[in-house]
Amino acid sequence: MRFILVIQLFFSIYKIFGQGFSSEDDTLDKSALFPSTTSSKQFNVLRDILNQESLVRFSMVQKIQTLVMDAIESKNLSKTLEIRLGHVVKELGALKINDDKMKEEIAKLKAKLDVEYRGGKIIIEDSNSQSYNYSESVLLRGNITVLQKEIRVLSFENEDVKEQLYVLKNKELESLKNETFDLYQKYDEISKEIHAFKNKSEFYERRITNFNNQQLLIEKEIQNLSVSFNEAIENIRQNAAAIQELKGSKNATVCEKGWVSFNGNCYFFSSTKMNFHDAATFCTNAASGSSLLEDQSPHEEKWILIQFRLRGLHKIWIGVSDIFEETKFVRMSDAEVVTDIKWAKGQPDNYNNNENCLEIYSNGEWNDRNCDERNGFICKLNGR
Repeated sequence: MRFILVIQLFFSIYKIFGQGFSSEDDTLDKSALFPSTTSSKQFNVLRDILNQESLVRFSMVQKIQTLVMDAIESKNLSKTLEIRLGHVVKELGALKINDDKMKEEIAKLKAKLDVEYRGGKIIIEDSNSQSYNYSESVLLRGNITVLQKEIRVLSFENEDVKEQLYVLKNKELESLKNETFDLYQKYDEISKEIHAFKNKSEFYERRITNFNNQQLLIEKEIQNLSVSFNEAIENIRQNAAAIQELKGSKNATVCEKGWVSFNGNCYFFSSTKMNFHDAATFCTNAASGSSLLEDQSPHEEKWILIQFRLRGLHKIWIGVSDIFEETKFVRMSDAEVVTDIKWAKGQPDNYNNNENCLEIYSNGEWNDRNCDERNGFICKLNGR
């Protein structure tokens, strides 16, 4: 029973490892797992690791197949021994039947021989009271002697067969024990190799995972750099086009230090952030006639957006609000309603019923926002 369990165990191991591994097909195709962005050195290292793993797997499959064949041969040898034992048992049964028959015949002859010496004759009486002469008695005695010799010969042969059977049985059992012990030793060795292979495989899997993660990070950085580069190129192109368009504009106004001249007006770009009211107050006090930048003409708007990109600005306050009447946006300088507004998507939303001031994004879109939030701003001084 234990031998059968050992064979079943090796068949299970063969099914798990023998069918799941490939000796040669997987050694080279695994390079397709790694994109072309992986460096040549990393690719060669990974390919060597995967080839080593495939060779280990192939060696394991060969050893398991060898053990399975040994187990099958042992099983066939056991079946052959069982057949031989069956034949011997049948022969012993036949000998025992013959022995019993001979004993019955001898018993019958002894029962029939009731020898009495009468006048030089031996009279043998059977159940029917029949008489036999001396010569017949001698013949019977001779037959009895022959039968006894044959019985002794059969008995010796029976003992010899038993002894041979015993020796053969012990020899085969000892051989099976040795083979079973060898199988157990091989199983222990394979178990150790499987454990070592699993540890090595896990180590390689961790290294491959690390390589994949590094590769993903590198690809992501490359993508970000590509996007940033494309954006920079687009900004340069837009700035160059806008600058070319604005070259013919009037820009002869002389502005105070810290102010920038454009198209006859002066502009102050804040380097600090303030809430809406503080920004408006700052612009009013900065210079006589100065105010927080309001809505612009298309020509002025292009120039302002160029300044956004050049100065790294994202959004600024603009001097438009609906503080006095909800959804009615007016300029703070003259209370005139502003209608031509480029709202950002989903705006204005008056979030939490507390967004009454406007800000402009670097893409030229507008958004309503809480006046207490802090933003950058631009002051404008109209030319005289």
